[in-house]
Amino acid sequence: MTKTYTLPHQQILPYFLSHIKCGKSLSKSICQNIDFDHGHFFTILPKDIEHDQLLDFEHGGIISPMPGNAHLTKTMDQHCSEFIANFLHQDLSKLAVVENYMLTPTSSFTAIDHVKMIPFQNEVYYFLTHQNSSDEIYKVIRKSSLVWHFLVVLTRISMPEKMTQSTIEQICNNATFIIASAYDGEGFIFWEKGARLSHE
Repeated sequence: MTKTYTLPHQQILPYFLSHIKCGKSLSKSICQNIDFDHGHFFTILPKDIEHDQLLDFEHGGIISPMPGNAHLTKTMDQHCSEFIANFLHQDLSKLAVVENYMLTPTSSFTAIDHVKMIPFQNEVYYFLTHQNSSDEIYKVIRKSSLVWHFLVVLTRISMPEKMTQSTIEQICNNATFIIASAYDGEGFIFWEKGARLSHE
């Protein structure tokens, strides 16, 4: 069983910005154009986590190892896939844009079946829609997630034919959620646009 944990704004923001800043063009635009004070942070983790590790974003071990295999680390990748899928199925105009730091458009490893990739210069961006299954979303997460950088923007724009600087700005301006990895790749931090929570 999982639980949504609200994260304190001032303690999470420096980590979140640092994690995103080291990315590509979309990451840099997010840092320049999003006012993170107009929203709140949360994470989704198992109910049995060590609560004193909740703010230790840079280290793993927050999720108990898989039963019977102490060396196999459990992650929240599948839960993140389902979160994204639920968002996409709410409205046909919603898109998930995933930045891939390591790949190039011409790499033989870039293509993922049934997933649209749109390059920007020499950068790779995956665009997910309501037509993508949680399994396809999971494959994109696994291919794009690095311990030190991972970025997904859940937004509402028309599917672009090509990626331009204007497209990047539209993605940012219409962003509802921004997702980055945390806990040494075991989990994710979500920022949701909207009012700051009163108890932060």
